[in-house]
Amino acid sequence: MSYARARAKKHYRAVQKQIENSPSKSILIPKKNKNKLIGIGVCILILAFLKGMLIGYLCGRNDK
Repeated sequence: MSYARARAKKHYRAVQKQIENSPSKSILIPKKNKNKLIGIGVCILILAFLKGMLIGYLCGRNDK
């Protein structure tokens, strides 16, 4: 008999309880803050893109 078959299966509720009792190792974002954080992330992405475009333009101007 293989090891997987020899091992007893845990009931779903026992596994669910074990998950609920274990400490969370992730970052949970409340729904009310999610839209605000997405907006901030998009703004940071746009600003980084514009900064890269500006630096590329200024550095490329000297190559001519």
